Amino acid sequence: MKTIKLPITLSEEIKNIILDLQRQQNNVIKYTYNRIKDNEKITQKELTKLVNSMNNITIGSWLKQSAITKAKYIFKSNKESNIIFGGKYLFLQRIKNKISKEEFKQKRLLPLYIEGETLQKGNRLFKLNIIENNSMIFKASRNFHIHIQLPKLKKNIKSELYTLQELSELKQICYTIALTTDYICITFDEAKLYSIITRNFIKNRIIALDLNPNYIGYSVIDWKDNDIHKVVTSGVINIKQINDKEFSFKKERLDSSHPKRIKINNQRKHEICEIANYLIKLAIHFKCEVFAIEDLVMESKDSKNGKKSNKLVNNNWNRNLLYNVVKKRCNIHKINFVTIKPDYSSFIGNLVYSDYPDMVAASIEINRRAYQFYHQYIVRDFSTSKNIIFPEFSWKIIKKPLEGFFNEDTRKYSSWIDLYKYVKKSKVRYRFSFSDYLQQCTEKVFQTKTIKYKVVFYTIL
Repeated sequence: MKTIKLPITLSEEIKNIILDLQRQQNNVIKYTYNRIKDNEKITQKELTKLVNSMNNITIGSWLKQSAITKAKYIFKSNKESNIIFGGKYLFLQRIKNKISKEEFKQKRLLPLYIEGETLQKGNRLFKLNIIENNSMIFKASRNFHIHIQLPKLKKNIKSELYTLQELSELKQICYTIALTTDYICITFDEAKLYSIITRNFIKNRIIALDLNPNYIGYSVIDWKDNDIHKVVTSGVINIKQINDKEFSFKKERLDSSHPKRIKINNQRKHEICEIANYLIKLAIHFKCEVFAIEDLVMESKDSKNGKKSNKLVNNNWNRNLLYNVVKKRCNIHKINFVTIKPDYSSFIGNLVYSDYPDMVAASIEINRRAYQFYHQYIVRDFSTSKNIIFPEFSWKIIKKPLEGFFNEDTRKYSSWIDLYKYVKKSKVRYRFSFSDYLQQCTEKVFQTKTIKYKVVFYTIL
């Protein structure tokens, strides 16, 4: 479920009307909650009868039914504990006489809650009027409607609300409203919203990622066959500065429970989620048919590259978080999500696609494997099975000269694995740092930077 919260401005007259409805519905919610607490087996019919017998309650029947639904949810969520309406903090403030009785009553009010209904064009008491007037209409009664003007909406929120309005008017989706005198919340099933929408994907266009603790490389590619392709766009996302910041705290000997260490870890997790959302938006924008990511199932181990490397790989690398967010978003947006074995992808990528930086070259190799895997095992439209991990070995497709080792001795190798073993044993440098690439190819790189969290986005032209 997704909730969009928007600030609103109302006249004093309308505020008083909404406050009165809030107070009445809150009384119904508390009364219903207590009845359910006394008897968990009480039926909906019995609750409705009890609510209709309450004195001084003039709200409409649907507001009463919504109150019953809310009371059931509150009881179910707090079954093991005693609930304090308004919260413990507010209750203690009142006991200590830090707030008046009237302030306490005002602040503990729950928002006016209106349950959604698909067959009632999304909601029985509300009408979305976003497309026409950037507003919503609250049908407080049969003859009294309140027009609520919304603030200027961001493009992504406007797009979602436009779609929600169109689909709700077709009786295909519902939305629930929470309303106060200061804000309105619109809650809807995001997965259902996007499952209804049919997207026009570009056939054989794939986005793929190469992951490591400091950099994420991505590539969007159109494939014609295993060898012929066109790179639509590619780039690198740099999160090294966040990791470096944490290492500086460690040098200061700050404990892992120190507020600075906790804050930087939370920042990293937040940015990983934002990066995942950015990549999904990229896939949607370029109408990618498949989203491919490395199948990284790794246990904590000593990489033999020092304590700093071990910490990056074993502790700082939120690969599972990125994987889970991307997979969830792909499911919502109906993008085919595949995981690909990363074996030798950096080695092959750097030798075959050496015009690109290390992590992008590796992502192109992951992209090629995704194309093979998708058509061989999911679509099943390849007449013959092929080796997914390794492209056909040929010295003609190897572009990197391996720093002088491209000679008769190396030409005797006729497989990727044998060449890899030779290169590793000879300690030939086949991977080059991203900073080296930036210095050599400044005209090919366009960058944007998020100032607050020190994450840099590079687009490779």
